[in-house]
Amino acid sequence: MIRSHPAIAVWGSAAALSLTLGPLLVAKAELAFLIVTVVVLIGVLATAKCMAITGLTTAACILVSAVIDTPGHISAGRVSAYAVLTIVLTILLVFVSFTSSALGTATRLQSVLFPFFGLAVWAVISAIWSHPSVDGMQNILLYISFPTLILVSATSARTGAISPPNFARLVDVTFLIGALFYLMSLLTSGIGGSAVAGPRSYALFGMLGVAWGAARYRHGFREGMLVGTVSLTMVFLSLSRLAALSAVLIAVLALVDFRRFARSLAVTALIAAVAFFAVTHTSFSSRFSKGDVRSVAGFEINVSGRAQLWSLTWNSYESSPLIGHGVGSAETLVKQKYPGDDHPHNDYLRLLHDLGAIGLFMFLVGYLSLFARLFRARSAARTSPTIAYLLRASALSLGAVLLAMITDNPLVYLFVIAPVASVVGYSLGALLALQDEEAVFQRPVRL
Repeated sequence: MIRSHPAIAVWGSAAALSLTLGPLLVAKAELAFLIVTVVVLIGVLATAKCMAITGLTTAACILVSAVIDTPGHISAGRVSAYAVLTIVLTILLVFVSFTSSALGTATRLQSVLFPFFGLAVWAVISAIWSHPSVDGMQNILLYISFPTLILVSATSARTGAISPPNFARLVDVTFLIGALFYLMSLLTSGIGGSAVAGPRSYALFGMLGVAWGAARYRHGFREGMLVGTVSLTMVFLSLSRLAALSAVLIAVLALVDFRRFARSLAVTALIAAVAFFAVTHTSFSSRFSKGDVRSVAGFEINVSGRAQLWSLTWNSYESSPLIGHGVGSAETLVKQKYPGDDHPHNDYLRLLHDLGAIGLFMFLVGYLSLFARLFRARSAARTSPTIAYLLRASALSLGAVLLAMITDNPLVYLFVIAPVASVVGYSLGALLALQDEEAVFQRPVRL
């Protein structure tokens, strides 16, 4: 088995290395990052011999997200290693997007890709009047990366560059490596620790792991139980409130099956009971009820100082509501007023402030287009468990991002958009491949 799947040995070694040497590497983050990067590259190369460039690029983007925000703590001159990774992957994605196979996919997905490319172009135009900072330029790269990765991942599915079983293994491994990475933080600095990977960053990443694992398990793929359970546990151990509650909601939505009402009710009750105990009888309790407490819908909730950031961002936005103040301007505003923060902690507000109502409109149109495309393809899910879990995982991942945007800034984190774009893109590409297959028998699948 190892001979036929050489990457298994690499990933197994990576897991053992993370558990054994992780705590020792915390004092030297550069070394930890270097080792993980080398393992990722070896893993990619180990499977490269049977992959087209679209598959190889998709695999690289997914696997790189497993290091979460650790590269952001490593200096690479005037920028961080995280920025370097973003630049390299964006250039690679743009290059691959112009291959003939990717262009063929683009013509069939133009309705869902157009709003996101429009948002990226608008962000570039906004740089004319905003003179963006490094953060602003990095945001532009991520706006470009999201639709291009959807396109490249879709192409890898449509052309068979990555088979569905291999894609599933790739994503499973990515979320498990990410969990091991955050485990290194827990082992060295306790619950909610940030020695290697930040708790808030991992929580955003882990939410996607819950969506992926729960969707797989819901449709009969038992491996999903491991990924979903590990991710959910780590999200709770990060002590991130909205992420934990969102992860619970995602798990319930993924597992509920009205055709098996009793089983679904039992699963929902169990998850809800565990979540309630965690929130009321653990460290979570004080995270919700103490600190910067505000009344929200009749409940007293700790907003951790975000209300000041939201008010600052909104007041500034009102001076240029249509076109905004330019990409990256929200980060600059927050840093100038509150040096300890670097984001407004609400991506809806950040989009409004940076790109105005025009930018937020493009983003929402893009997301609605993706949801509509996935919904229209639900007939295909009835005949294929693989298509079924891919569609469910895609919808749940997109929903998780929309929830996270309320109190965080997931749209400008590579470790969030890479898994989401890859899974959504692969789902769309799998639908196109099924459509091509059905067309041979003159029974096209409606997309």
